[in-house]
This record gives sequence, structure tokens and C-alpha cells, in this order.
Amino acid sequence: MWLETITVRTPDLQRLEAHLPPLLEQLSKEAPGLLLAVYSRHPTNSDLSLHLGHGGPQRESSDQGLRLAAALSRFGTVDHALWRSIPIPRNGKETSYV
Repeated sequence: MWLETITVRTPDLQRLEAHLPPLLEQLSKEAPGLLLAVYSRHPTNSDLSLHLGHGGPQRESSDQGLRLAAALSRFGTVDHALWRSIPIPRNGKETSYV
């Protein structure tokens, strides 16, 4: 499994949150197996983070992640990062915590 994080720092979090549902709906239609989570920083301020969990081999990025990051850039500063899972030895076997 690998993970894409897209974090947006925006001066208008409410406006971003209002525009988010159609973007996420489209994303879900394009990639039905995608694990998707959205987080806002607590206490509430100006940060929103979207996490896209992918199965299979890691790529440089996903088309969906690139398009989502581009669409969110109109709301503020965007950081798009990729994370890979690290196998962790447990009980004599390698596993990952997912």
C-alpha cells in the first residue's frame, strides 16, 4: 500500500470545504477502490489534509492525486506528497500496519 497526501493551507477554509464534496464524488467515481480520508487540523485553522490510499505497487503519483492537487491549488498553498509503507518485522514475519 502507498499513500498520497494533499494538504491545503487556505485563508478561507469554509469556502474550500463547501467546494470539496463534488471533487470527492468525482474522485470516488474515477477510482472506486481508493481509500479516501479528509482531515482538518485541530483546533480548526486553515489546514485541510486529504489522504488517498492506494493498493498495489507504488507509482510516482496517481492521475487522481495530481488532478485533485491542481484543483485545490485555487484555494491556497498545496503540498502533494507520496508515502510508502515500510514492512515491519512482527512475530518473525514482515508486515505493514495498515
